[in-house]
Amino acid sequence: MRDFKIPPNIIYGIGAINSLAKYVNSFGGVAFLVTGRKSMKRAGITDKIKTQLLGKNVKTVVFDEVNEDPCLETVDKGLEIAREEGIDFVIGLGGGSALDTAKAIAGIFNENCSVKEFVLHDRPITKKGLKFIACPTTSGSGTEVTKNAVLTIKEIPAKKSIRHQYLIPDLAIVDPELTLSLPKKYTAGCGLDALTHAIEAYTSINAFEITDTLALRAISLIGESLITAYKQPENIEAREKMAWASNLAGMAFSNGGLGAAHALAHPLGIYFKIPHGIINAVLLTAVMKFNLDARKEKFIKIARALSKDKKAKHPGEAVERVGHLKRELNLNMGLHDFGIKRKDFPALAEGTKYSASIKSNPIGCGKDELIKILEMAY
Repeated sequence: MRDFKIPPNIIYGIGAINSLAKYVNSFGGVAFLVTGRKSMKRAGITDKIKTQLLGKNVKTVVFDEVNEDPCLETVDKGLEIAREEGIDFVIGLGGGSALDTAKAIAGIFNENCSVKEFVLHDRPITKKGLKFIACPTTSGSGTEVTKNAVLTIKEIPAKKSIRHQYLIPDLAIVDPELTLSLPKKYTAGCGLDALTHAIEAYTSINAFEITDTLALRAISLIGESLITAYKQPENIEAREKMAWASNLAGMAFSNGGLGAAHALAHPLGIYFKIPHGIINAVLLTAVMKFNLDARKEKFIKIARALSKDKKAKHPGEAVERVGHLKRELNLNMGLHDFGIKRKDFPALAEGTKYSASIKSNPIGCGKDELIKILEMAY
């Protein structure tokens, strides 16, 4: 028996953000809008949402202090403000960092304690939090459909997730138009993050029929559209396909797990300040090579899904096609390009102990295996 969980309501399509207000009638009279510092305000999206809600007599309190790789202190500051303001529901607007922050605030709002209790001391979530609406503005994280929030512990330093079904958004609004202003480098990095989600979910030891179907379709959509979205940022058809791909990959990995690429991406991101999508792009082909023998048939299907040529017969062709994508996106880099030294490998391997992703990699990974992957990605 398998348990498959996704948000109860997903609104998808061009202009979907304009329908947000009609879904909040039962959510309450005060919304907490969690977003980043500049981009959404500059694009006018923050004001558009506030105006919509005002038309429904809903007051909006804006918390726009989310940075990349949100830390526990940011979540606690948001919680303090939300509790003081008597918030009724939370809206997350932005990429994975903003949505994870919003998700954590909504999810533990009624626990009356710091987020540190759940991340540092593994306190269980026991109460349903506030209603939560997720509005992604990138096509990569898929966090609008997941049950986990990835947060940074500055003291260690490390990234760690809190996971619970109460963190699953009540409503996800996926509007491809919100991704049109995304800079090319973020389109590329987020796109390869989504591809990494899909490939790792598809080859995970916890994969099953539903996650396989979602992941393989996400891989196909990315193969069709990512290069176009990168080279023609205003191409709405490509943006639509990427938004859908990210969403499907999120459903797949949230229920099927990830693998060694994501486990290693966390310490690399923490220690070397490399954006999550970029470091996944660097690691992905190395992890695929490492896992090839354990999932030969699946890698053949990945190769076919990534290309209009359905004649792939060897699992290694999947690696070649991901390599082609990376070259087209100007992300054909190695770890050495970021100033990483081989002497850093043991500490990076040790840093995966905070990630649950390593447990679902198709081949078991201890310290020696992780160092081998890092060497392959060098």
